[in-house]
Amino acid sequence: MLSFLKIEINKKRIYGLDILRAIAIIFVVLEHSTYTLRNSNSDIVKEISGAYSWYLNYFVFDGVSIFFVLSGFLIGGILIKCFDNQQISLKILINFWIKRWARTLPAYLFVLSLLVLLNCNFSKDFNFYEAVNYYFFIQNFNAPHPDFFPEAWSLSVEEWFYLLIPSSIFLFSWLFNIPFKKILITSAVVVLLFSTLMRYEYFSSHLINTHEDWSLLLRKQVITRLDSLMFGLLGAYLYYYHNSLWLKHKTLSFVLGIIILLSNKYLPWNDALYINVFSFSVYSTAILLLLPFLNNLESGKGFFYKLLTYISLISYSMYLLNLSIIQDWILYFFPLLISNAILLASVKFFCYWFLLFFLSILMYKYIERPFMDIRNKFEVK
Repeated sequence: MLSFLKIEINKKRIYGLDILRAIAIIFVVLEHSTYTLRNSNSDIVKEISGAYSWYLNYFVFDGVSIFFVLSGFLIGGILIKCFDNQQISLKILINFWIKRWARTLPAYLFVLSLLVLLNCNFSKDFNFYEAVNYYFFIQNFNAPHPDFFPEAWSLSVEEWFYLLIPSSIFLFSWLFNIPFKKILITSAVVVLLFSTLMRYEYFSSHLINTHEDWSLLLRKQVITRLDSLMFGLLGAYLYYYHNSLWLKHKTLSFVLGIIILLSNKYLPWNDALYINVFSFSVYSTAILLLLPFLNNLESGKGFFYKLLTYISLISYSMYLLNLSIIQDWILYFFPLLISNAILLASVKFFCYWFLLFFLSILMYKYIERPFMDIRNKFEVK
């Protein structure tokens, strides 16, 4: 009866990376789950929400930054497989984009178009022309991200990474005949320096007094966050070209990464320059240090193996659906005739988690997966 929800797990998946991906999305949706309680009109529920958020803050890390480094590592590996040891051509470049965009765009465009349709019909203040920018991922290229579809900020960062880095590799190879390995490492270093300098420029020229200022000006713009994916790209470079070094101290590297993550979160960092400019680099470095150990953890077994792998598979759909679709639309207009504020908040909180997994499974299975299965048929010959 529930066969339409069943998802097949590919045994070739790397369990360690699935663990990291599952943990990242759990961090994201746990943080967003606080909004379900926070939006209540009841002071008691808001007080409960504040306590819940306070406790969560001790355990939840920045899941999006984990996704960035992991994506950089995986896409860096794909780039190396595509371009290394062969003539870099426009055909290879286009095929890379076809496979990438067949993976990321269908679900994104489905959710974006659904949100545009809902807002056009039910929201008086909706700006359709502003929403058009989301189709081209330019809504936060070098400006604060608008309120509409707030999750999309990180997808812009990733899509510009997919566009700029392969294009740079192709152009420099074609114009100057530079070896692929040199282009790859040079591109990573240039972007690392560029994004760090942009954060410093913003820090120097803007008053950043609140967490919201910090988030909009530094955390959620393309030009200030591209470097996060470059750390993953550097990891792919080490994995493919210096594998013995990559594996030599993988356990020590993992422990060091955990220590840096904990120190970055729990120590009282009061230096504004560090918080606004360098904390992003330190966090990404810590995630990079986890990868040698986790990437070598290729398989698992038991209930938690299946659970984490399952969550990893649907993580992209969970990210797209959890806030704008489920919380801002479905739960906001949820027709519940419950007068007790605490009971109403409890029901909505439960429905948030139920709908999150139910709808994410459906979107993965019937939107994401079909496009992944057919994308190889659209290769440029």
